[in-house]
Amino acid sequence: MRLLLLTLSILAVTYAELAEECNSTVCLGPDCRCSGVDIPGGLSARNIPQMIMISFDDALQQQYRFAYDAIMANRKNPNSCPVGTTFFVSHEYTDYTLVEEFYSKGHDIAMHSITHRTPYSWWKEATKEDWYDEMVGVKEMVEAFANVHPSDVKGMRAPFLQTAGDVTYQMMSENGFTYDSSMPVLEAIPPSTDYNHPPMWPYTLDYKETKRCQMEPCPVESYPGTWIVRFFPLVL
Repeated sequence: MRLLLLTLSILAVTYAELAEECNSTVCLGPDCRCSGVDIPGGLSARNIPQMIMISFDDALQQQYRFAYDAIMANRKNPNSCPVGTTFFVSHEYTDYTLVEEFYSKGHDIAMHSITHRTPYSWWKEATKEDWYDEMVGVKEMVEAFANVHPSDVKGMRAPFLQTAGDVTYQMMSENGFTYDSSMPVLEAIPPSTDYNHPPMWPYTLDYKETKRCQMEPCPVESYPGTWIVRFFPLVL
């Protein structure tokens, strides 16, 4: 008698959890915040200090050192600490001695891809593996060439501000990225008619966003603990 052993392979299909409307009584800091223009803690705008996040995109190069110094040199916060900056680093043409210098001074080093390749539509259609290669790849480069500890790299910004929607945020959540700053504030929120007003405080993707999608595709799934830091684009 021959005994045939049949092995059944069961394929588990995981269905993503779509983001629901945010419940502010459940979504509480410091790990969760609803999307919106309200001030954390219900404080009045007159009772909080103005907070500004300064960031630079692309390669760090000596020829632009004057711009970095013009913003950061000899500037202090009210508590006398130096002004900090986030550098979203892309690999090509980057001077890694500058990355190491700014990192050693306490500035935030975040990821902006290896290639910054064109056309911008490539990023919209990129796979999760593509995003991994670009963002985790440049994270490994700043570790190797600028001695940036991987645990200190928390953020990223998509080239051309073009994400692939949920594909991008799945890659982020699986690889230790805790914030993204690829979404600008590009429209007035009624009743204001100011193009960039009111601004939005950082929020998490635990729940559905309140602002319409301006550069599709946008994430529609839930990514607990993944922060979105929107920004005002400034071209000099």
